[in-house]
Amino acid sequence: MPPRHNQHNPILAATVRGWLDQVLSRSFDVIMAIPTLIFALMILSVLGTEVYVLILVIALLDSTRVFRISRAIAMDVEIMELIEVSKLRAEGLWWIIRREILPNSFPPLEAEFGLRFCFVFLFVAALSFLGLGIQPP
Repeated sequence: MPPRHNQHNPILAATVRGWLDQVLSRSFDVIMAIPTLIFALMILSVLGTEVYVLILVIALLDSTRVFRISRAIAMDVEIMELIEVSKLRAEGLWWIIRREILPNSFPPLEAEFGLRFCFVFLFVAALSFLGLGIQPP
């Protein structure tokens, strides 16, 4: 019996491909089609400007870009010869992801998370300027 894939992440989607990859990619494409500042203004004006709502909105908006980049990196790593060797050794899917794909994907993802961290500060500053971000005490 094939293993169940109940965890939805970009590395799994890039490795397995198929319907999971299509559903996740298209749902993130829909979110990315809306400009981030307008989308954040719309959600924050409806839900309020509490800190937890702000964190959730920023996490949702940044997750689309992180998904795309991590999926692309995982697809590049997945076609390497070391992955083929692991498949020929009949290693399981989770072993290949944990032992081969994740360690080879970590350096570019680490750089991306550093950049995302800087962009979050700029995004919060823009929202605060417009009156929907973190307000001074």
